[in-house]
Amino acid sequence: MFDFPNSSAMDATASSGGPSTFLMQIVTGQPQQIAAHSTGLLQKATQFISLAEEFTKAGEQLSKVWSGQASQSAVQKITSSLQSFQKIIQVIQNGAKLLGISGTLVQSAQAAYKSRNAEVLMRAKTALIGYVAAQAVKEWDDAGFRQQLIEALSGQMPEPWPL
Repeated sequence: MFDFPNSSAMDATASSGGPSTFLMQIVTGQPQQIAAHSTGLLQKATQFISLAEEFTKAGEQLSKVWSGQASQSAVQKITSSLQSFQKIIQVIQNGAKLLGISGTLVQSAQAAYKSRNAEVLMRAKTALIGYVAAQAVKEWDDAGFRQQLIEALSGQMPEPWPL
């Protein structure tokens, strides 16, 4: 399981949510699933386009075999419905494209998050190692501590034993 820093203060003050609001979605999002869903939506849009084309042909046939005021009214309604349907298809296509882009962005965000965490962890480890080494040198340079350590290693226990 993932372990994240507590960012509740940033979450509380950010108008659209802070890091922990979106972090789990970024870390656990699966770009392949997003891409598959986007592809599925584009396939549905293609099916809808075919359906709209058939509906257009049916409207044209209707206007050829039926004349008069009622015919014109029906053709206008069909045309209006087709225009609305085509707008819906365009929204589906644009949404699917944006969804595909979002999958790429999720993948990039995941890579950036992992890279940044690795960098921060490496810096923290380096700083800790440097601190421990500096403390060891400082303690070793303390003549009293060094003498007590040498005595303890030779089997002599100092009184009282240092904590």
